[in-house]
Amino acid sequence: MLVKNVCAALLATGLASAAAAEEHIVILTGFSYFPAVTYANSGDTVTFVNESGEEQTVVGKDVGWVIGPLDNAGEGTLVVNEETELKFFAAYVDCSLQECDDDDEGEEIPGEDYGTYDDAPIRAEITFDAAPLNG
Repeated sequence: MLVKNVCAALLATGLASAAAAEEHIVILTGFSYFPAVTYANSGDTVTFVNESGEEQTVVGKDVGWVIGPLDNAGEGTLVVNEETELKFFAAYVDCSLQECDDDDEGEEIPGEDYGTYDDAPIRAEITFDAAPLNG
């Protein structure tokens, strides 16, 4: 009976840890996101770490979520689920929509106008697909 209880406890522990949420890290370099694709499951967290040297804001494709502005070395976390916008981009100044100096072109600023996903120079995504095998 003891062996049966120990086996049941080990099985339950293994299943519980397999179903536990994972934390994923995405590094903001200022020129890209690393990794560009994050393989996650519903309930996982994605922590964005700004290593760009300047303030950054991460925006869901249709502005369904915003992380930031993040100071250099700042972090922000997103819990993903089936309703989360999985594609995201770095907010930037869209000089076609507002007056800019030449120095502002392509810079990131927090605000109500984050630019658009399709025109963003820095984009990445989260996917619920299985990660490809390395080989």
